Amino acid sequence: MADVEIVIVKTPKGFVVRPAYVLASRGDRLIWHNLTGKSPGLVADGEGIDIQIPCGRLGSPSGVGPMRVATTIPMDAPYGFHAYSVYSQRAKGYCKGESTPGVIIKG
Repeated sequence: MADVEIVIVKTPKGFVVRPAYVLASRGDRLIWHNLTGKSPGLVADGEGIDIQIPCGRLGSPSGVGPMRVATTIPMDAPYGFHAYSVYSQRAKGYCKGESTPGVIIKG
């Protein structure tokens, strides 16, 4: 079980998720680092980020420290590609990867 790190950064083209796709295993912890400015990892103050995962397939993200949100991939998560969204209150919109960011759970 490993930590898989993902960053959200501001670029001239807008707010982006890097890497757009990550390879992970069941039981791994996904950690999103909010590097967009002074905002915290969660959306509570109106400037944070909100990790939106359909049907909770990758667990339930929660704050794990300043500027960080994490979730542990459930042991029964389906293998394959799982798209997710990152909403930025500061950007007032969704962050992009090369397209919709996602996690690939390897079998």
